[in-house]
Amino acid sequence: MGCEATSNQVEDAINEALGLVPQSEIDVITTETQECLESQRINIEKVRNTVLSIGQEERLFFIDFFNAPADPDWFVSKVILIQTRLNFPENKRDGVIGPYTLSQIYTRYYIQQYDNLPLAQKTRLDIYAQMQDYQDRNVYNSAWEFVRTISVSSKPNVFDDRRYWWWESFDPQEDNPVDDFRPRQWTMFANWIIDRGFDTTIRREANTIYIEVFQWKHILSLYNENGECELVTYTSPWNASRWANGRYNINAWTSTNLHHMSNDLNWAPMPYGINVSDWNIMIHSWAWVVNGDFESAWCYRVALAPASYIFSRVREMWNFQLVANI
Repeated sequence: MGCEATSNQVEDAINEALGLVPQSEIDVITTETQECLESQRINIEKVRNTVLSIGQEERLFFIDFFNAPADPDWFVSKVILIQTRLNFPENKRDGVIGPYTLSQIYTRYYIQQYDNLPLAQKTRLDIYAQMQDYQDRNVYNSAWEFVRTISVSSKPNVFDDRRYWWWESFDPQEDNPVDDFRPRQWTMFANWIIDRGFDTTIRREANTIYIEVFQWKHILSLYNENGECELVTYTSPWNASRWANGRYNINAWTSTNLHHMSNDLNWAPMPYGINVSDWNIMIHSWAWVVNGDFESAWCYRVALAPASYIFSRVREMWNFQLVANI
């Protein structure tokens, strides 16, 4: 691209723009390189916007998938080329991978190599396929007389990472927007929870989901048949859920509904529904805010990716229990 900056220097510049690397830790860069990097400022900003939109790991996988260097100029040019090939309107060919561009890359490129994809990318495509199975639904009254058909107006967007993982407002100058945005590896652990002292190595009751308060946030953790922690993430409960604290048995045969829709909230899609109490309180995913605070209208909200994992494990194990203490 006509720039003499090394790939490490480019990564340093990107990380500096994201606030991930203190200036004191960045290698000394020559004046010539500084001038070169300044010429890349706009494209570095576009790379930054991509990372804040879809996460660092997705950007790195994109680079690996298309066998490309990490140079910002190349990255932006490649994204624009893909947007052009997919007939994006000219004003949308911006070189930034946001949710819509990511959806097109997944459904037009990655899906063709599904069998060779890493688990994280396969899982996103699996969830995407499941969300496409939401169907319009007929509503009947108590006498089983047809009332109307409910159309699924919007299906949960697996390509919007704020909804796929969890929702947060990120200031690149505070903490680490990549670690807080989504797991660095496909461990289903929210790294911020671990960084703040939640010990995932401690064994607890087997086949149990815990919902509790940790560091002033509501979190959900899942323990397998050996009492080992497999998942920990945000959950956003109802602000009156305390009265439902206790221990409940979950039977996968009677308590799960992959394509649950809420008849109390205009038939909104609430996928990966798991009924966890006699009062129809559910664990389910949601298209909007999941931040560890009180946000839900009745249930325990969880973002799409962890919700899909919880749902699959409950069905695999058949009998789980929920211990709620918020």
